[in-house]
Amino acid sequence: AVRAEESGRALAAARADLTVAEATRDGQAQATRDLDRFYREVLPADLSAAQRLTRSRLSLLARAHDVVFLQSSTTPETLNNSTLDRLVVTYSLTGDWEDVQRFVHAIETLPEFVLIDNLGLSESGEGNTSLSLSLSVSTYYRARSDVR
Repeated sequence: AVRAEESGRALAAARADLTVAEATRDGQAQATRDLDRFYREVLPADLSAAQRLTRSRLSLLARAHDVVFLQSSTTPETLNNSTLDRLVVTYSLTGDWEDVQRFVHAIETLPEFVLIDNLGLSESGEGNTSLSLSLSVSTYYRARSDVR
């Protein structure tokens, strides 16, 4: 009777361990599917797509929010020990306070993966309601050697 009781407890413990292991396996499988979907549907596919996103899309957003692009610079970065690379774009823009606010909000709520890394505001001049905006954004994309 004692052995049967011990065997019953061991069986219950083994079943609990199995349940935990299956949940872990299922969670890992779901995480892998979610990550694959993120790479396919959210991140730009390559450097060219990342440049289109950060240049064309943000240029259209700026125009739609009455913010004027003055200049920009683009820097692709290779990340060590990563399947992703990063594109950093720095902009100089000008606009009034409300337009700049709406523009920044529009960037923050884009469905695409664009991060605002740095943002600086300063007055454009005396008596002028216009602001100068220094904006640094980045996005990540699949590294060329990782393309399947």
